Amino acid sequence: SEGTIKDTSFVKIFLMMHPWYISSTDLSKKLLLQSQAGSTEDIRAKICHLVKYWISEFPVEFDLNPALADQIKDLRENLNTGGNETQSQLIDVENV
Repeated sequence: SEGTIKDTSFVKIFLMMHPWYISSTDLSKKLLLQSQAGSTEDIRAKICHLVKYWISEFPVEFDLNPALADQIKDLRENLNTGGNETQSQLIDVENV
């Protein structure tokens, strides 16, 4: 929940290989739904750190997929309206 990863290789591999199983837009929908579904603050923080890492490591994916970028913006807006401004600040897709 603090945004630190002991071994980034698993997360990187997941983010690189997930399109084999689920599209990026579907993955972002699931993250949005998970963050809305009465998740704990810890889970929402982990989702935000995952998205922040995803944006920082794979910015081209957001450039080439406007629907994905829009969904991540929706996630950020949802966090803002839910009173989670600190977590939403971790997600910055506008600079991609």
